[in-house]
Amino acid sequence: MFRWRQPGQRAGRLYEERITVRRARDFDEAIAKAEAEAADYVSRGGDPGASKYLGFAQAYLVGDDVSLEEGVEVFSLLRRSPLKRRAYLDRFFTTGAELEGVSDES
Repeated sequence: MFRWRQPGQRAGRLYEERITVRRARDFDEAIAKAEAEAADYVSRGGDPGASKYLGFAQAYLVGDDVSLEEGVEVFSLLRRSPLKRRAYLDRFFTTGAELEGVSDES
């Protein structure tokens, strides 16, 4: 998880969730690799202080016998919640603040 600073932007903060693939012997090694890459990712941003790693990383075991092909699951998260379907999606995924969709740029 990352937070991005946007010059002149006052309406909320911009957060980024990234899912990357790491080959590791165990969860600890996977997290260590992800955190090292997160530091590198922040430093590649160009503008010092433009982004910040929030110190939150998770790991998901894909397995040694899985090749990364179309349709392969690379992450899954289960969460308990008393919320019903629409309220759950609105709370965690479709808040209206997401920057997603088709780009106008060619």
